[in-house]
Amino acid sequence: MSWEERLLARAREGQDLRPLVEQLLEQQRQTWPLLQRGEAALDQLRTRRLERDGAHLIVQANPGRIGSSSAAVDAASVAKRPCFLCEPNLPAEERGVAFGDDIVLVPNPYPIVRRHLSIPSRAPMPQAIAGRAALIVALTRGLGPDMLVLYNGPRCGASAPDHFHLQAGSARGMPVAEDARARGVGSEVTPLELFGRRLLLLRSEDPARSADRLERAVAALDEICAEGDEPMLNLIATHRDGQDQLYLFPRARHRPDCFYAEGDARLMVSPGAL
Repeated sequence: MSWEERLLARAREGQDLRPLVEQLLEQQRQTWPLLQRGEAALDQLRTRRLERDGAHLIVQANPGRIGSSSAAVDAASVAKRPCFLCEPNLPAEERGVAFGDDIVLVPNPYPIVRRHLSIPSRAPMPQAIAGRAALIVALTRGLGPDMLVLYNGPRCGASAPDHFHLQAGSARGMPVAEDARARGVGSEVTPLELFGRRLLLLRSEDPARSADRLERAVAALDEICAEGDEPMLNLIATHRDGQDQLYLFPRARHRPDCFYAEGDARLMVSPGAL
């Protein structure tokens, strides 16, 4: 099978993606048992709200994500396994919606949130955000205010660091956005600290300005870190109230000490953007 055979629709920049995504998900729910089971597992989630200093988190226990949370993402392990985002390795039932000539929106059968999509490039290429800001902004606008787009860096959350991909999903109840609104953030570039998370919030009504600011922020972070590779970062992007809202999280480490602890001290926490 090829990408062309998997496509249910094609979309272009500036097009409303919402009806195409709903049609895709409905078709996949009817034809793909793995997706049916993955979405059903969301009904069994255990969650808890944690609050501190006027900010909050939603802690989620999701056994269906154990494969991704515990995945070995070192270079040697990645090189040994087949890439699960390359078209020949996708499940036979999986279908998608093309966005331009480069990327495809496909359902994620192991969802964290409702309407969880993976958005891989058609051709395999390393996970890197530089030069992709305009694409992220365009996708966010096409998916509408009820969806978010996210990016996990190759060393801090991406389970396929060897294949460029974004993700998307329902933006309902996103703590960081709710906390930022509650603080009345009004400036276009705002550093924030919310529940121990330090981030930079970029906002603009102009998509070109949004993309330029994001590219400049990533380049500046690269200069600060001087690691010879993409700086460790995660990104959540939404388009709400007529604004692009980009939440950029610089990272120092991928996994905390408790991930590697033994016995009862171990907590299987492997943070990405969500």
